[in-house]
Amino acid sequence: AFGIAAGSVGFAIASRAGTGPMPGEPSVEARSRARIGCERGLRLLEGGHPAEAALALRAACEADPTYSPAALALARAHGALGELDAADRVLAGLLAREPGHREGRLARGDVLGRLGDSAAEDGRPDDARAAWIRSRRILEGVAADHPDDAAAFRALARVAGRLGDR
Repeated sequence: AFGIAAGSVGFAIASRAGTGPMPGEPSVEARSRARIGCERGLRLLEGGHPAEAALALRAACEADPTYSPAALALARAHGALGELDAADRVLAGLLAREPGHREGRLARGDVLGRLGDSAAEDGRPDDARAAWIRSRRILEGVAADHPDDAAAFRALARVAGRLGDR
């Protein structure tokens, strides 16, 4: 029976060869453009050029909307530019595709915390509290799913402090 199952799997793989990506999957060329654009964007971001990085990373995301590293880096670029709402939209899209994405959840928790800080500075305490509560919920989920993740617990402690939780 093992030989039949292995042969069946081999046949299925062989019959897919050369037929292109499955529906919803990016082409090899699109994934390659996304990887190259992401690498370029990260170099620009690390070099202190967040606006140029955002352009390269946006192009990478357009080439392959499923390439999570580009989405994370684009959110970082938006954050570096102070465009927190844009960063939140990018991360919300990533998490709509991959709800359990640990780094995406941590990043969104951070962005929401920063949005709360901004609202507090602008004298909008209700908006601040709402953003901090959303941040806390996301970070509690990460901490529950990854109990050994120190970054999740540090981020959760920061947002709890903003909310006055002890």
